[in-house]
Amino acid sequence: MKDNLRYCEKYSTKAVECQIRTENYITSQYLNFNSLLGGEPDPFKYDYVIGNPPYMKILKDAPEATAMPEICYGAPNMYFLFASMGLFKSCPGKIAMCIW
Repeated sequence: MKDNLRYCEKYSTKAVECQIRTENYITSQYLNFNSLLGGEPDPFKYDYVIGNPPYMKILKDAPEATAMPEICYGAPNMYFLFASMGLFKSCPGKIAMCIW
């Protein structure tokens, strides 16, 4: 993935800047997602968000589930949390995509 993104940055006819997130994608952004004290008042948004979320159920008290309480009902799924965070991180009218 890293090589493909670097290729796009180098050879695209448009300006392309890519970020590969290595920290926990959900828990690292919970302050912003929940508009909590300590979060950014106007968090950075992306034109395109591409994700490859894990397809797995998690416990209701898992850190990722408690980071997004408005999203979790019943038995939460990690892929749904990733998709929701991708939408949150997208600029209005832009694209968020999950690859399964």
